[in-house]
Amino acid sequence: MNYKDNWDMESVFPGGSESSAFQNRLVEVSDSITEFSKTLGEWNFDESSNDFAPLKSLLEQYEEISNALGEMGSFSNGLASANITDQKALKNTNAVANLRKDFSSEIIILNKKISALTEDQFNTLLEDDFFNAMRFPLKEIRKNEADLLSTEEETIINSLSLDGLHGWGNMYNQLVASIQIPVTEDGETKYYSAGQFENKMGSEENPEKREELLKIWEEEWNKKSRFICYYVKPSIRVPFK
Repeated sequence: MNYKDNWDMESVFPGGSESSAFQNRLVEVSDSITEFSKTLGEWNFDESSNDFAPLKSLLEQYEEISNALGEMGSFSNGLASANITDQKALKNTNAVANLRKDFSSEIIILNKKISALTEDQFNTLLEDDFFNAMRFPLKEIRKNEADLLSTEEETIINSLSLDGLHGWGNMYNQLVASIQIPVTEDGETKYYSAGQFENKMGSEENPEKREELLKIWEEEWNKKSRFICYYVKPSIRVPFK
């Protein structure tokens, strides 16, 4: 099977990073997360209750929201990767990250409530074909509950991850995206991104040519060494020249 080298981003959200359809989708998903939170807050049960209709609704909403976030994330990241100077694309990527953070906080609460079901309730739950089809992830949620902190603590960690773990990840992606590696072939100089160049090295069958590419690879990364040292270990202030 052959795939196109370039994705048709217009078929997803027309208008590129300025897409009004994308902005409308952001608002729709934000509203969906708010509705999800409301439904989740209203789902209160006791050990004598076997009414799982609210949970079914929550899981259906979960699937829709997750798919939407995945689509928007792929779209915004794709545009940002194609043009690292597109500030609007970067802003859209951050907007999606914020929605993911909000949704993840709700999922923490949902997982806690699923884990709070008694064994009898959970076994009754799995008798329903809808829930039985997802028995493995549901069991994993209950199994992993022992490794989690309180809802409040997990929510705080999730909120901080936006500027912490994900923030560092975004910074690394931007740094790598700024690398353009020149390669002269047949008298023509072509520029490759870090990922493209790595793929080129991996697919090169000639060991001598591969060694040449490796030297170019190391030289280009060394050019960014000061930036990497500065951000990865801020206590070491390497003066820029």
